[in-house]
Amino acid sequence: AGVSRIETIDALPRAVSIARRINNQIIGAKGDVILESYLSGVEIAIDGMIYQGEIYPFVHHTKHPELAGPFFHEEAYFSQTLRRRGEEFATLKAFIQQLGLTSGPFHIEMRQNQEGHWKLLECAPRFSGMGLSTNTPFHLLTNKYAYDFLLCPQQLKDHCWVNSQECVVEFDFSVRNDGVLAGMNQLLAKIARLPNSEYYSYVTDGDFVFAPPNN
Repeated sequence: AGVSRIETIDALPRAVSIARRINNQIIGAKGDVILESYLSGVEIAIDGMIYQGEIYPFVHHTKHPELAGPFFHEEAYFSQTLRRRGEEFATLKAFIQQLGLTSGPFHIEMRQNQEGHWKLLECAPRFSGMGLSTNTPFHLLTNKYAYDFLLCPQQLKDHCWVNSQECVVEFDFSVRNDGVLAGMNQLLAKIARLPNSEYYSYVTDGDFVFAPPNN
């Protein structure tokens, strides 16, 4: 939320205004604004834990749509388990070592540029999506809960979940325009008829909601 891509200096004031407005909504203060050069390429996110020096990847997320701007609202995560080998795990391990992380949960986002090199975008000491984007897909794929390992990390030594080729889709519904919400009951009824689905509703009919990039 609050991230904008601009092509000209004339667009900077509006982008700064959006970022500060979102900061104010989230933390109650306008705060600082970060300017970064745009990096094109494929973006992924990985959630997992580090325990006693070992890295345990839980879920590998591919984002949809391709985040190229002008705003960067993530509508969907396609989530799979990640094996402890291969190029992406090797890159993850290298980033963790460079950052000096030694224990606890992590959410790492990285993007592969046109030359094939991975660049670190974000590292946070938590699971993604307030935990739901990690815990729910991980449970559907492995029948285990990520938070169980957070509470009892010694269980990680068994590392007994099965790496699956199956995929879990998490979709965040957003409105096209700011306004008063309507139609939630019909939407939830449709979701309830889908096989193997779970939903979490944070708003109800009558709530005022914001559309991207303000949500």
